[in-house]
Amino acid sequence: MDPRQQQQLKRYLDIILRWKKTIAACLLLSLAGGLVALAITPKMYQATALLIYQRQKINPAKMSPDVISKTEAIVATLQEQVLSRTNLESIIKNYGLYKKELKERPLEDIIDIMRAKHIKIEVDKKGDTFTVSFEGPSPRTVMRVTNELAAKFVEENLRYRSERATETTSYIKDELAMAKKSLQEKEAAMRDYKLKYYNEMPEQRQTNISRLNALQASYQDIQNSLQELERTKIMVQEQITLRKNLLRQDLLADMPPAEDETSRTYAQTRREIERLQAELASLLARYTEAHPEVKRTRKTIASLEAKLKALGGNGGGPEDDGGSPPASPQDSQLVQLQLQLKNIDMSMAQLKKEAAAIRNQIKTYQKWIAAAPVREAEWAALTRDYEQLNKYYQELVSKSLEAESVKNIEQRQKGSQFRIVDPARLPEKPFKPNWLKIMAMATLLGLGLGGGIAFTLEGLDTSFKDAYDLETYLELPIICSVPLITTAAEQRQAKIRSAAWLLAFCAGVVGLAGAAFLLWKKGILVL
Repeated sequence: MDPRQQQQLKRYLDIILRWKKTIAACLLLSLAGGLVALAITPKMYQATALLIYQRQKINPAKMSPDVISKTEAIVATLQEQVLSRTNLESIIKNYGLYKKELKERPLEDIIDIMRAKHIKIEVDKKGDTFTVSFEGPSPRTVMRVTNELAAKFVEENLRYRSERATETTSYIKDELAMAKKSLQEKEAAMRDYKLKYYNEMPEQRQTNISRLNALQASYQDIQNSLQELERTKIMVQEQITLRKNLLRQDLLADMPPAEDETSRTYAQTRREIERLQAELASLLARYTEAHPEVKRTRKTIASLEAKLKALGGNGGGPEDDGGSPPASPQDSQLVQLQLQLKNIDMSMAQLKKEAAAIRNQIKTYQKWIAAAPVREAEWAALTRDYEQLNKYYQELVSKSLEAESVKNIEQRQKGSQFRIVDPARLPEKPFKPNWLKIMAMATLLGLGLGGGIAFTLEGLDTSFKDAYDLETYLELPIICSVPLITTAAEQRQAKIRSAAWLLAFCAGVVGLAGAAFLLWKKGILVL
C-alpha cells in the first residue's frame, strides 16, 4: 500500500478513536429510538392462502374460457371482480375493519388503501397457482378476511364462467338466427329467380340449343312435306281439270251441234274459265294473293265470267232453252281425285298449323338462348355472397353446438375451477414492524450520525494532530517530535473519566436490553 494511503487510513482511525464516545452515544440514542419506534408502531399481521387453478379434464372446446385465456389473464380478470367496491365494502362492514380510519376518511379512500396496500395477489408464472394475502392489526380477522377473499375467487370464477358461457351461447344463437334469416331470404330470392327464369338459366343453354336444333330440323321437315304436298296438289288439280275437260268433251261430243255462233262462244268461254281457274289454283299453291300473276289471272277470270254472263243474258247460251250448261259427269276416278285433293288440303292445313306452333317454339327457344348471358350475370350478382353467407351459417351452427356443450359443462361444474390448496392460518407473529430491520436501520443511523458529527467537528478543528499534518502544512521536513507528557494527576483524571464513560455506556446498554426485555415480556416487542 502506498505510504500516503497508509497515512490517510491511520488518520481516519485516529479520528474514530478520538470521537468513539460520541459515536457510541449516537448509537445508543439511535437504538433507543428504534425501541421506541417498535413500541409505538402498531403490529400488522399477514395471512396467506394458496389457490390452484385446476383445468377441466374434458377436452375444452374453442368456446371455453380455458382456450381463450391463460391463468394470469383469468386471475387478473377475477381480481377486478373480487376487489370490486361492492365486495370490499361488504367485507369491511362484516368484519368491522378500519373503524378509526372511517371516522377520519371517506369509505372510498379506505377501499383504495385496502386494495392497494393491504391486499396482495401474486401469480406463480411457472404453474397454475397463486397466493392471496391480507394484512391487518387483528390476527384472527386477518385470517378470516384472507379465507373470505380466497372463497370469493372460487365463487367469482364459477359465476364468471357460467355467465360467460351463457352470454356466449345467447350471442351465438342471436347471430345464428340472423344468419339463418338472411340465408333464407337469399335462398328464397334465388328460388324465385330460378323459377321465373328457369329456361333462361345458363345451365339450360345447352339443352335449349339442342332442342332448338331439333325444332329447326322438324320445321324444315314440315316445310319439305308442305312443298311435296303442294306439288302433289298441283298434279291432282291438273288431273282433275284434265279429267273434267275430258268428260266435258265426251259430253259435248254426244250432244247435237250448236245452232249458232253464240253457243260455241259460250262453251269456249266456260272452258277458258275452267282452265284459268285450274291455273289460278296452281298459282295460289306457289304464290300469295299479292302476286301480279295471281292478280292478272283473277282479273281475266272476272272478265270472262262477265262475258259469260252477258252471253247467257242474250239468249245465245244453252240456258235459253231452260236447260243447264253441260256439266262434267261424275265418275269414280274424278271422285277419288277430289277426295285425294281434300285430304291433301287437310294435311297441308295440319302441317301449317304444326309449322306455326314450331315457329313459336323456335322464337321462344331463341329468346331463352339470347337471354342466357344476361341471366348468368344477374345470377352471379344474386349469388355472389351466398357461399360466404352459407359458410358463415355453418360455422355458427358448429359454434352453437360447442357453446351449448361448454354451457352444460359449466352448469354441471365440470369446467376449470379454483381450489384452495392451503387456507389461511392464524398468524402467530406480526408481519410489521420487523424488529430486526428496524434495529439494523437504527444501528446504521446511529453509526452514521456519530461518524458524521465526528468528521464534521474534526474538519472544523484547525489544530495539528500529528507531525505529518504539520509537515504538510509547513512544507518543511520534521526532524523530531516530542510526545505528550502528562502528569500523574492528569492520568488519574483521564482514568476516572474513562471509567465513568464506560459505566455510562454499560448502563445505557443494560437499560436498552432491559427495555427490550420488558417490551418483549409485555408482548409489545415480538422477536
